[in-house]
Amino acid sequence: MRFPSLLTTLAAMAALGCGSTDPSGTLEGKWIGPSRIPGSEIDLALKAAMESIEGDGIRYVEAGRPRAFTVTGGVDGTTVTLSFAYSGGGVASYSGRMISHSHISGKLSEGGAPPVTQDFFKQ
Repeated sequence: MRFPSLLTTLAAMAALGCGSTDPSGTLEGKWIGPSRIPGSEIDLALKAAMESIEGDGIRYVEAGRPRAFTVTGGVDGTTVTLSFAYSGGGVASYSGRMISHSHISGKLSEGGAPPVTQDFFKQ
């Protein structure tokens, strides 16, 4: 009977195709957060361990100096929370959701301004 061997083959293929179930592992690496404003973006370099995230980044702004910051945060399922601490002072917070292994979409809050939508794409 071929049916059980087909099921066995499909199960083996599914098992081989599965990666890590730890979502923080997919966050590790370089990410770019483009902006609608030309010359502006946020670059992140993240390291992840279990549910913790740390790293650094640079915020590029049109007609302004780049601002370096450190990143701390966490991941819970598909929810990602990050805090940015700028080297010259100031903080920002980000709350988003992993859309895929290479896309995070969420809201960035900074300096009392209303939150803005910010996506990040893995490089």
